[in-house]
Amino acid sequence: MSPTPPRSVVVCGSRFGRFSAEAVDRHPGLRLVAVLGRGSAASRALAERHGVPLVTAVADCPPTDLACVAVGSTIQDGPGSEIATAWLERGVHVVQEHPVHPRELADLLRTARRTGTSYRMNLHYRWVDPAPSFLDSAARLRDRQAPLFADVVTPVHLLLPVLDLLAGALGAARPVVVGDVLTEQGGSPFTVLTLSLGGVPVTLRVQNQLCPGDRDNHTVCWPRLAVGFPAGVLTLADLHGPVEWAPRWQIGGRGPQTATDEPTVSTTGAPGTFDEVFSERWPAALVRVLDELCEDVDTGRDPLRAAAWTMSVVQLWHQVAEALGPPEVVDARPVALLGTAAVLDLPAGASTPAATSAPPVPQAPSVPGAPDADAPGWEPYVDEAEFFDLAAAGHVGPVSAPLVVEALAGAPVGPGRPVVEIGAGTGLLTVVAASALPADVPWWAAEPAGPMRAVLMARVLDHGLGRRVTVLPDDAASVALPERAGAVLLCGVLGHLDDREHDRLWARLGEHLAPGAPVVVELMHLATPQHVDEAELATRQVGRHSYHWRWSARPDGPDHVRMSSRWQVRTPDGPDRESTASHRWRTSSLADVAAVAGQHGFALDADLSHPTSTPMAVFRLTPQESHV
Repeated sequence: MSPTPPRSVVVCGSRFGRFSAEAVDRHPGLRLVAVLGRGSAASRALAERHGVPLVTAVADCPPTDLACVAVGSTIQDGPGSEIATAWLERGVHVVQEHPVHPRELADLLRTARRTGTSYRMNLHYRWVDPAPSFLDSAARLRDRQAPLFADVVTPVHLLLPVLDLLAGALGAARPVVVGDVLTEQGGSPFTVLTLSLGGVPVTLRVQNQLCPGDRDNHTVCWPRLAVGFPAGVLTLADLHGPVEWAPRWQIGGRGPQTATDEPTVSTTGAPGTFDEVFSERWPAALVRVLDELCEDVDTGRDPLRAAAWTMSVVQLWHQVAEALGPPEVVDARPVALLGTAAVLDLPAGASTPAATSAPPVPQAPSVPGAPDADAPGWEPYVDEAEFFDLAAAGHVGPVSAPLVVEALAGAPVGPGRPVVEIGAGTGLLTVVAASALPADVPWWAAEPAGPMRAVLMARVLDHGLGRRVTVLPDDAASVALPERAGAVLLCGVLGHLDDREHDRLWARLGEHLAPGAPVVVELMHLATPQHVDEAELATRQVGRHSYHWRWSARPDGPDHVRMSSRWQVRTPDGPDRESTASHRWRTSSLADVAAVAGQHGFALDADLSHPTSTPMAVFRLTPQESHV
């Protein structure tokens, strides 16, 4: 059976719509068919860039399954909700950008229920890395301690998504009790509002000012959220990171003591550059939102039930906004902007940290750029791809590949039931394992990193597998899955996923596996965080140059390690060359994986590990969980 054809999408609006169009292009299950706009130069350019027609009315659009409405709603004096309603009346599923007034949102949801369509309002920032990590950290804290307080600062035009993040961090959008409102003295642009949310006292400092023609660029700061717990304070320093944890001081006196080697503040989720945010993180967040809408469509989820959390957050926002009163209208005046070098005392030649990634151990390739990465949205393996095979070839060929071939023996693969390899890297495992299967077995090889994928494509063609192997630019979070997969390979992948992505991946696999299909998992020899001194793990002579790979690791939190690679290229005539990279990896054992997989009906079927291999096992759905 061939893969399900992609759903068609129309993007409405060209300002934020450009991010929606980029997300549609990146989503394996979607296809952009038109841009709906007023005919401006921006909308014409957007349509031309994506090779689709520009239309100026809903009635003129080609047949479509989904619509991304990135046009202001009534509360912003825009026709966004009218456009969304028109699409729903035509039987088209809709995702609409925030904000939407509570009454309008209720009307849209009722229209969706009546027309048998799906509707989502996109709160956006909850999906922009590293906000998911902030919410996950807050959830882990709440499992142990109740929040004591929260402090928030935000411009008013981002109040809705910020309240969504606040409620998510506190675990409740209600009950809400709005307290006092006061204006700070001395010409401060902020209005202070106190409230209780879910029983937690909250202080909101809101820049309740708007420049109607320039909502973003007039703000004096971007949002910042801090939630206090008995053990410390968790902070999202900016909507684009980093996430900070400041443990409570307990030095001397009675009771447990704070470890003196514990950092006073630990951070994760590097913020990255403005270019990275706009070109990578925002489109990636919209891919996640589109995933949710597609899941609603696939499962026939009731739109009112699907939007229960969103309705609660919108009602909270409306209540807070009414207490604040109308924003002050201001002019966006030019400001002298200062870059990092003008402010921070950095060593000569230094710059702000930028996360890169390298293969952690010589094993099957891993999927980069997942939510736990320090700077999601970066393009990893740009430099490291040059060296990847030096590290991985000595492990994949003689160790991993034979075990994978063994695991695939008897798998229900064949025409219409492909093998899905997530994190195919440069194709070292792909060509060996695919060649060991019958010629009619299709193979889907997913690898999100462009430089790695280029080598993968060349290797597939060189081995005569061009008719069987389909190369996909997907990561584990967004990988396209066939209706029924005959087998799935997760070799060196799971450490890149946060808890939510790990859980969701097993849920998706359970929906797409053929009965008896194996899921092959390969991990690292790092079941718990540990320190590993730098050591040279591989060296090879290529022509006149010798290549040396040195690797080390150190604990980075209760369940992560920070892995560092150093690549040295030594030349006879000089100069030598060196490239370094580091990556944060979640440690886990096969038992840890089995605990998550077991929640979705999977059981560990066979442990393939032996002393010379990394941990590897086969998981299968239990018979009562298998899908026909």
